[in-house]
Amino acid sequence: MATTKETSLVKAAAKQMIEARIGCLLVVDDKDENEIVGVVTERDCMRAISENVSSLNESIIKDIMTSSEDIISAKNNIKSEECFKIMLANNIRHLPLVDDSFVICRVLSIKDVAASMISENDRKVHEKEEEAEYWQWRATMLDESPGSYMSH
Repeated sequence: MATTKETSLVKAAAKQMIEARIGCLLVVDDKDENEIVGVVTERDCMRAISENVSSLNESIIKDIMTSSEDIISAKNNIKSEECFKIMLANNIRHLPLVDDSFVICRVLSIKDVAASMISENDRKVHEKEEEAEYWQWRATMLDESPGSYMSH
């Protein structure tokens, strides 16, 4: 998981996200890089850039991030559909997943959730197709078996 410090410049965080092709950074405490103090997204950076063009060289992450007390998260074993509902209900595009100790395991993007939902749907469709093929085969076998009511 990519991180930035709370005193990092907004421009630097935006550049980090662009270079890594990601849309979210976990914000860590300046004194303890293991302590997550917030989350900053590309949307936060774009808003800061558009609102504070004149002071952009001084804008720091701490001023625009979502603090740890306000982060919306979910358990790491949550189903994709539930992630999607949480994201839609809260108008967010990134959802940190936490373990039983509330330690962030990973951050899901809305793209990750959509891809997971599509692959899950494809798996379900494939299972239904296989089931239909089985029952079609089964009906054919019954039709051709000796003594079948269908063979008379």
